[in-house]
Amino acid sequence: MPPPTWFVRASVVIPMTLMVALTPLAVACVAFAGEVGHWSLDEGSGTTIHDSSPAGNNGTLSSSTIWSFPGYNGQGYCIELPGYSSTQYASISDSASLGFGNFLYLSAWVNPEYSANAYAPIFCKGSSNAAYALVIYNGMLRFQANYQNGGTFFEADSSPTVSYGQWSQVAVAYDQKNVTFYINGVKAGTTPQTTPIINNSQPLYVGIDYPGSTEKFKGRIDEIVISNSAPAPPQPGAYTPPAEKAVIQRLGKWNGTSFEPVTQGTITSGNVDVLVHGWEPGWKNWVEGQSGLALAWNAKDGSGTSPGASLEDMAKSIAYRDPNAVILAYTWIDDSATDPLSSTFAARESRRNTDVNGDRLATALFLACGMSSGQGPNLHLIGHSHGARVATVAAIDLQETGHAISHLTIMDSPDLKGVNWLAGANNLLDQELVKLIYGREIGKTFVDNYQSLLGGVYLDGGGGIVNVQLKPADGWLDPGASHGYPLIWYDKATMATTNDIGLSWSPLLGTQFLNLQDRYVQDWEFAPGLYDASRELVLRSEAGTIGPDFRKKGPLGYLSFLTQGDVVDQNSGKKLTEHSPAYWYSVFGKTDDDLAIQFDFQFLNPGDGDQLGIWIDDELRFILTGEFSGTDLRQSVIDIADLGLGDHVLTVALHSYGDANASVWVGDLMMITPEPTTLSLLALGGLAAMARRKGRK
Repeated sequence: MPPPTWFVRASVVIPMTLMVALTPLAVACVAFAGEVGHWSLDEGSGTTIHDSSPAGNNGTLSSSTIWSFPGYNGQGYCIELPGYSSTQYASISDSASLGFGNFLYLSAWVNPEYSANAYAPIFCKGSSNAAYALVIYNGMLRFQANYQNGGTFFEADSSPTVSYGQWSQVAVAYDQKNVTFYINGVKAGTTPQTTPIINNSQPLYVGIDYPGSTEKFKGRIDEIVISNSAPAPPQPGAYTPPAEKAVIQRLGKWNGTSFEPVTQGTITSGNVDVLVHGWEPGWKNWVEGQSGLALAWNAKDGSGTSPGASLEDMAKSIAYRDPNAVILAYTWIDDSATDPLSSTFAARESRRNTDVNGDRLATALFLACGMSSGQGPNLHLIGHSHGARVATVAAIDLQETGHAISHLTIMDSPDLKGVNWLAGANNLLDQELVKLIYGREIGKTFVDNYQSLLGGVYLDGGGGIVNVQLKPADGWLDPGASHGYPLIWYDKATMATTNDIGLSWSPLLGTQFLNLQDRYVQDWEFAPGLYDASRELVLRSEAGTIGPDFRKKGPLGYLSFLTQGDVVDQNSGKKLTEHSPAYWYSVFGKTDDDLAIQFDFQFLNPGDGDQLGIWIDDELRFILTGEFSGTDLRQSVIDIADLGLGDHVLTVALHSYGDANASVWVGDLMMITPEPTTLSLLALGGLAAMARRKGRK
């Protein structure tokens, strides 16, 4: 395995054990006949995964939110892992039965999403001193053993590759003579090897190298089997995944009147605009009635209402302004649809599926646009509501593969502080946007953000993002219409004969974006509640703060108790320099009202692969590579609404493998809590879904 990015954090968990190093322990292997682990992953709820083998090696999920339906065979459940930015995985406690005797067989069904992280762990027995691991590495299966555990390290690769965006059964067998791979029942390569595997006493991890590592699997995993005796090899053709499960099927291409299927590798140049819808309350029953993948543009209820209407209207306006553009829509209504709104907190069911769908969208575009051959079109992603986070995550994924998008448009992304946090629906784009290389310069991703009701404002101090505050006439009297207003306004602006707003700002159509101001406000209200319709598309530059901010901030009360490496006080924070890994540990207390921690940071020297990571207790909550951030002063937010009350350990770390020593400043830590008025506004926010106008999301 590659060196773990955060190897010290595994041994630095809480103050009482800060200096305790984990060392590999050899354990005896007591063999069970046949299977020693068989996890069907069909529980569908809770955090326990049951082992049906005689060994009884039950495991634990890091979160109950990663269950996904259906599994590899179109039935039951599986687990779906968001990948790079997540802290989700499965673990099985150490057992002698999971060690190596003279034979080891590992098998699973996997449906990987394309990932910038070329190293995607399926299994890993141990952490920084692993006994064995099966991973997908640059599309190949790779088996590794004896990584930094006192044994002789070895690895072997399959010859065929694993397909992205569809289910495959993968397996490896090692008998201390050969490493043999199977993909969908077909032998996929054999490598001679006689080295014994040295066992350890650490857990078996699924979907991650080890907790805190950046090496993570993106996609779905099902039907895991481990055996210490040779089973019959998997048979080819035992199961063929249905075609509709391929991730590219989530894309529809506008043909002038409707969205049609997209063929892999057919969109390799030109301008491509991609539309992403948001939360779809009230459509769960419709989704469950579909025999294949639910497509948002096909959804209609008895009255003719369709969540696809806004996608179609947007496609028409874009086609008018840019007739040669390819216009795509991405559907994730199967994950964003909920029952008719019965609770203010229903939106969290949609929000928890955003990052997985961002990964899927990136994979689908990678396949549709033939990016594996190094080519690709000019991409503009447009996301509304929770779809804004889907689009942003996809943009980050594509950037990490070397295919940065040209333009990201955000529409009323629910980040209005307090209202959305209390509902569990916040997008927290602050955390994601800092991972994009964005700005109003040629070669960077241009980002414009339209706020109308629940949207956040993203101010980075460097003038990189253009924020537009729209003032819908309905306001809080019709929350659904106001939340969807950016879609209506953008349609009109793009169709306008003045041709200087809306899509015309896009780098795909010219250089107007180079000269835009940081903030604009819609200028059509000539008196409170009175609007001049002729000025609906007029924007004025605004130097002040845009929109209300239902939050209050105060300095984070923390106590620094330890630093390691090159860490010095600077201004209202610390400067960490990576001569060797640098760590800053502190303790803070959380109360019932505390929602998030806001902090500023700046890479004074970005280094070459150096990463800033922030943990709360033993969970990685923020990570960013200096090369992505640049040297601008930036601000981000860590959501802590899920933390228990009381004291918690906050760890800031800087680490790298490169030759250049990075340096980063982190400071101005603030605790965010809601203003008293937020609680009353929360109820209004919950009405947004019920008051949506026909065809508008």
